[in-house]
Amino acid sequence: MLAAVDPVLASLNKEYKDAKARHEKLVMTNGEDDAMVEVSGDVVDSALSAVQTRILELEEQAEGEGTEALEIRRRIRREQARHELLVVQRQQELKKEQEEFNDTFFWMMVWTWITQQTFAAARRTLSASSAFSTANPRLGRAWHGAQVAA
Repeated sequence: MLAAVDPVLASLNKEYKDAKARHEKLVMTNGEDDAMVEVSGDVVDSALSAVQTRILELEEQAEGEGTEALEIRRRIRREQARHELLVVQRQQELKKEQEEFNDTFFWMMVWTWITQQTFAAARRTLSASSAFSTANPRLGRAWHGAQVAA
């Protein structure tokens, strides 16, 4: 199964099968006690060990990639959480700025209204004073003269 994906493992597996086939052929032709059969058995053991070592390497690599992928997912989650926190903080800042603007705008409108009311009252007072002095010029002059003398 892994040999289909990993060319190195496929090559090692082929060497193992070839060594095993040669060993079995030598056993049949020369018998178990032959020196060539003994060397051939060592070659089979060595080839099998190479296959097993490669399988372990691939498993460790897969675990390493799994660990690396897990770490990447953790980093991504941390970055997403940090980004969401920054978004919330920015929204709070914007809300605070909007509230400050609304407060400032409200008090500017109150100040404008009070100023308009003060000027309107002053105009009415001056207008009434002017109307009084023109309606009764003698009293107006006397009153005006009293104001000038004071």
